[in-house]
Amino acid sequence: MSRSGTQLLRELLNRHPGIAIPRKETHFIPLLLRRFVRRYGEDERRQAFRIVRGSDFYEDLRLAGHAPDDNELRELMAAADVRQAVERLMRRCAVSEGKQAGWLWGDKTPNNMVHLPLLAQAFPRARMLHIIRDPRDRAASARRVWGADPLLSAELWARKVATARRDGMTLGERYRELRYEELVADVERRMRKVCEWLELEFDAGVTRLERPPDKYAPRAEASGRISASRTAHRKDELAPAEVRRIEEIVAPVAIELGYLPRDSAARHRGVTFGERLFRVGVDRGRKAGFFLRRWGLRGAVRHIARRAFLYRLGTD
Repeated sequence: MSRSGTQLLRELLNRHPGIAIPRKETHFIPLLLRRFVRRYGEDERRQAFRIVRGSDFYEDLRLAGHAPDDNELRELMAAADVRQAVERLMRRCAVSEGKQAGWLWGDKTPNNMVHLPLLAQAFPRARMLHIIRDPRDRAASARRVWGADPLLSAELWARKVATARRDGMTLGERYRELRYEELVADVERRMRKVCEWLELEFDAGVTRLERPPDKYAPRAEASGRISASRTAHRKDELAPAEVRRIEEIVAPVAIELGYLPRDSAARHRGVTFGERLFRVGVDRGRKAGFFLRRWGLRGAVRHIARRAFLYRLGTD
């Protein structure tokens, strides 16, 4: 889930010579699979080309000078089936990572967590690594970065984490959970276990950052070491009343994960209609403001239009 350490984990995994994960999230893989897994003829290939070509993922690659041109992209998408097309695309787009033949590819898109059965069926050898963060710290981080409403963030965390855990448990050893707090506290131990699970030889590079994963990372990470200051943001950024309300919203899932004591179950109370009515508009307005600050008016409009396109098609 976003603001749960996904960027940190991607940067660490990419330090392994046998792993390549593009820095931009795709957001379109479940959509391609759902629409074209049964039939992938010429018309479907053209549709798949348009979906990829119109994505933030492709635009980011283009701006970085790594995107395939239209002819190459059409060739990549002209595979025997959509699963092969996705794999060819991801391998091509990760070549800039300087990996050698035989490396594993991955996708960091947080929303993949609610599509695990689809992804697992399409890619029988795939493994799903789910990083989970304390919902109070996650809500504080989302508000600091995007201006996201903490109660709506808590509700989203509870729903998506519960879905991912329910579906992931059906996948056996192909699904693994990693606690953000445990990763930050002992990065070598946790990354050794991740490498073992992926059946890769441990490489010490996965314990240090080549660069901070984003501009919101602690300044101490400029040296490459993971900073323990990543945890417990709520102490400084959330009021006590907000923390209590978040705990009420996330109680059932947070208790299962050990983030709350079992006697918190009696306090469970979801987001009320009145809370939602007031907060949704403010939340969306603040996120729109974040997009404007990040990309400017034209870039923000394009980003929102692309995400709305994928949302209408049913992937986000």
